[in-house]
Amino acid sequence: MSVQPPPRLLTVEGASKWLGLEVKAIRWLIETRRIPYVRIGRRIYFDQVDLDRWIDTHRVAPVAPQDLTSGGVHSGPSTAPM
Repeated sequence: MSVQPPPRLLTVEGASKWLGLEVKAIRWLIETRRIPYVRIGRRIYFDQVDLDRWIDTHRVAPVAPQDLTSGGVHSGPSTAPM
């Protein structure tokens, strides 16, 4: 018995599971064109490769520990007088 590879295109529900987001959030991303998708007729699909790239483009780099102590990142309320 051979193992079938997962399909390349995901439905909205499949993309929801892939990204760990609610279906409602995926539909909002579609409506606002903030996520790449494929339209075939009236149906919407997501290419897994595109979703992985989308995740990479939204990745936030961590702050180095020395940046936290050198004033590079503001971590609290301002103590300067107004």
